[in-house]
Amino acid sequence: MGTHLVGIMSSEWGRWSLKMASNFWAIGAQTSIVQNLTYFEHLSEPMAEFLQILSEQYDYPQLVDEILRELSNKEFNSNDTRGPKSVSGFISKLSELAPRLVIKQMTLLIKLLDSEVIDSFSTAIGIVY
Repeated sequence: MGTHLVGIMSSEWGRWSLKMASNFWAIGAQTSIVQNLTYFEHLSEPMAEFLQILSEQYDYPQLVDEILRELSNKEFNSNDTRGPKSVSGFISKLSELAPRLVIKQMTLLIKLLDSEVIDSFSTAIGIVY
């Protein structure tokens, strides 16, 4: 029910050209999703499924693009084990569910190869192959 409501809100706002309201909603959603992915490992797959539904059923792929852009620029502490593992799981699941969205952002995701965190590295390699 929640995905349906959010999908309708985001797609209708975009169609009605309420750019300001849509942008505020997207920024808040983006921040919340990235924070949840960073701190809660168990949310990586549900977030990927949510964004896939939002993109395909409600024609709102912009949020996926922005989240992948932000994650590709994120630098993880070498002592942090949860964040990179969660982000890796998220990107892996998203690449299974919506490969076109991930491939479109591949030039940004390549930055994960420079990361010191092994999970991020293996995820980026797995997506390329």
